[in-house]
Amino acid sequence: MAIVVIPVSCESTQNAATQTTTHVNRQETSVPFTVAQNYFVRNDAPALTENKITDRTAFDRYFGTATTMGTAGKPTPIDFSNRYAIALTLPETDTAVTITPVNLARRNDGQLILRYKINRGAKQSFMTVPNLIVLVDADQTGNVILEEIR
Repeated sequence: MAIVVIPVSCESTQNAATQTTTHVNRQETSVPFTVAQNYFVRNDAPALTENKITDRTAFDRYFGTATTMGTAGKPTPIDFSNRYAIALTLPETDTAVTITPVNLARRNDGQLILRYKINRGAKQSFMTVPNLIVLVDADQTGNVILEEIR
């Protein structure tokens, strides 16, 4: 009888503006990312057709800044010469919805997979378009796949 051991390692670090998750197994390697804060989906934005956004013009077509008071209220800066955005939007809703990234990994076939969870809360008196934007270094190339973890 043979025993096979597959090493798995998980590490997570987090602060107010950044969440980076590491998950390593035989089929995937971890890719670092930063969660972009204080952006909203524009009312006049077309439907998001590509989840990978590589330039400011395309990004500004979909998202606006939502600056609030204090230093934590500034939108996360995005330098598209060094990074790109992976964006996910959900349909407009009157329910409180939070999209939380679980991890970003590169599969053996070169594709990037962003795993996320959706948390639904209480009904609100207003409508919102839930969204998640993660920033990835430009050298992390590949097609992007989104996968909801339930």
